[in-house]
Amino acid sequence: MKKLSTLFFLCLFTFSAWAQWTSQDNALPGTKSIIDMHATSATNVWAVANPQPAGAGTASYDFTHTNDGGITWTAGLINGAGASAYSNSSIYGIDSNTAWVCMYNPNGGGGGVYQTTNGGSNWTRRCTNGFTNANSFPDFIYFKDANNGMVVGDPVGTDFEIYTTADAGATWTLVPGSTMPNAGGTEYGLTANYCAMGNTIWFGTTTGRVYRTTDFGATWTAANTGANYITSVAFKNNLEGLALDSVSTLYKTVDGGNTWTSLGATGDYYSFLIRYVPGTTNTYIAAGRDLATGTMEGSAYSTDGGLSWTMLDQLVYHNAFAIWDANTIWSGGYRDAAQAATFPGMYFYSGTPFVTSPQLTLANPNGGETLLGGTNYTINWSSYQVANVKIEYTTNGGNNWNAIANSVPNVNMYTWTVPQINSTNCKVRISDAANTTLTSMSAATFSISSNVGMNELSLASLNVFPSMCNTTLTVQNAKAKHWTILAADGREVMNGELSADNTIAVNALVPAMYVLRIGNENIRFVKE
Repeated sequence: MKKLSTLFFLCLFTFSAWAQWTSQDNALPGTKSIIDMHATSATNVWAVANPQPAGAGTASYDFTHTNDGGITWTAGLINGAGASAYSNSSIYGIDSNTAWVCMYNPNGGGGGVYQTTNGGSNWTRRCTNGFTNANSFPDFIYFKDANNGMVVGDPVGTDFEIYTTADAGATWTLVPGSTMPNAGGTEYGLTANYCAMGNTIWFGTTTGRVYRTTDFGATWTAANTGANYITSVAFKNNLEGLALDSVSTLYKTVDGGNTWTSLGATGDYYSFLIRYVPGTTNTYIAAGRDLATGTMEGSAYSTDGGLSWTMLDQLVYHNAFAIWDANTIWSGGYRDAAQAATFPGMYFYSGTPFVTSPQLTLANPNGGETLLGGTNYTINWSSYQVANVKIEYTTNGGNNWNAIANSVPNVNMYTWTVPQINSTNCKVRISDAANTTLTSMSAATFSISSNVGMNELSLASLNVFPSMCNTTLTVQNAKAKHWTILAADGREVMNGELSADNTIAVNALVPAMYVLRIGNENIRFVKE
């Protein structure tokens, strides 16, 4: 096996969970540690575990789940076809009934993706076309909504193995390696080491790079942080984030991950796990190995974007966080079934509140994006103690606002059908529907570009054929040479100059609908 998961070997200590955390029994059998967690509401949390100590060749396909905020946890086994040969990498919940897991083979290469739709009673293998290579290793799974998901695995050759689905997991498509920078010879990802907001996903690698997509996997970039090994990444919006390395150095970005600088943080912080606390201005929580002692022992928080840190506890094993809002936070750790009273394996944050009043923070669109009119875009935000939200947009920098939704239940995301307009001066604003003085808007303007319908396009001079293609488009009657291809969410994915024979190679695109723009004319085509 080429690597272990990010689960560290545990040094046993006498737990002294201070008043910051309240113990919960996660009900897992034997000696297990939580490897990943995800909260879908203030009461519903999914988690997966692996054996402790984590040894090569030891499979573990345990999960645990709560529907009552952790008062009771129900443990079970992922019972899908072949799952008993695998160990857990990552879990992502959709609701109290539906969750997704990706798993790796601890005795060799390969892995599996599994889904439950009945609260964990039964699991079905999905993405059966994926992770069949001897070098395959699934790292994490993420869904931006119930239908659109992604699973990311280690490189096979020089390409990270990535699959996406747009139909709730019924079919999965391999993302071509040509859409991403090549992986180095010793570069791979880590289990559950990622951060995601809508269409934007970041993940760290063992060579200190952070990969990023802003179009849900259609294209990728990679940036060097200066670190040697990224153990965790966390973003508070689509521009500002932190990366943590294996020797307890923090790196910061303010441009979405294009560039990184060492933060020079002070205080007791840790080298394994970091997460942004939604609904706060600039608060992060971290866990892992203590910088001074070098042991795996505690948690800490920062309220100034990672510059300074305050200890929450010591001698307590925290390996994963599930965060619903600023004060609804779980930590998964180590459980010994024979000593459950001492090692219960789950903790709920009960310390000093990170916020004490309702909060709203828009994550995206946050500025700089180009959205395509007539397509769906997922607006994301974080919140605390807000029941319903009002969502608006402006096309003139905030002089006038148009309603998207006057009052909808607050689930921290909303699918917006982008209007058919052209403007470079747009923002989105989200407010508490019961108190519109509590509001948050895009930090900078973004653009909306009209997606001209096919009937209208037939009147234009521009033409391309075939309208459904695999490798090459042929262009007729173009009034300019420079071309741009836009994805369904309006983001530019390719551009160039027309060749002498007026063709454009599109074999690098993943199958989907796109818009070709030349001059002021647009036309749709489908990459098969």
